[in-house]
Amino acid sequence: MSHLPPVHEKQINPLKAALLAPFSARYRRQHAQRHLPVEEQAFLRHSIMTGDRAFLLAKNSKAACTTLAQMLVEYSTGRPLADEHQAHRPQPGMFYGFDGLHWRELHAAWHRLPGGGEPVRFSCVRHPLGRFVSCYRYFFEKKARPGLRHLKPLESRGFDPSGDRTRNMEIFADYVAEAIAEAPAICDPHFREQNRNVGHGLVELDVLGRVEDFTAFLEELFERAGRPELMDRLQSIRLSFNRTPGPPPQVSAPLRRKVRSIYERDYALFGYDD
Repeated sequence: MSHLPPVHEKQINPLKAALLAPFSARYRRQHAQRHLPVEEQAFLRHSIMTGDRAFLLAKNSKAACTTLAQMLVEYSTGRPLADEHQAHRPQPGMFYGFDGLHWRELHAAWHRLPGGGEPVRFSCVRHPLGRFVSCYRYFFEKKARPGLRHLKPLESRGFDPSGDRTRNMEIFADYVAEAIAEAPAICDPHFREQNRNVGHGLVELDVLGRVEDFTAFLEELFERAGRPELMDRLQSIRLSFNRTPGPPPQVSAPLRRKVRSIYERDYALFGYDD
């Protein structure tokens, strides 16, 4: 049985966007972004900014991404969402890159262009091995919706949802490596290289934290914004403290080496060890 190709995020089709722009707001937004590199288009899709332009987040999936998005929603609206995952969907009075909705405002804010304001530009990273295992668990043990699209390609490679976990993780690691090699900018952001998710080489960050030092990261973020009181005020922050991960998980030596080879640049850039 031949392998099915990895599933990636959809890339803007310039011709289709040009043809449909007169009839669709979505395609007008896509057509307007045609001058941006694919890497930046993908990066902007995963950005969120508060309505007052105080905070601008580069979402890094599986590195406190949902917690930080929920935090910005609570800051902007005064209350956290009952379903925290809805924080990734556009909320009233905020700027979202989702579906290219506010790409102009976000592009201006990231690059400090006129009208973009001066938000604190921030993101968060995580130990690559811990992030990889978290992604696997989220997709295939919690059976989260984003993982379903990868199931058939994985099964074509020998993945068995009810089979041996170690073997399944090794198959998943090979699939991730293939996806990143094939489409580094638009592969699934849950396992995309973190340096791409945080915009390394595209934008400058004012604060880059670590999930492993989450409290210190948030203190630095709020101090930078001149709002230290937010540390105690935001309910979504208090709830997050119980989620801080421990040491990198115990996995087989071959899998550890494989993950290291996939994310070598992240290990080097962000100072992580095995």
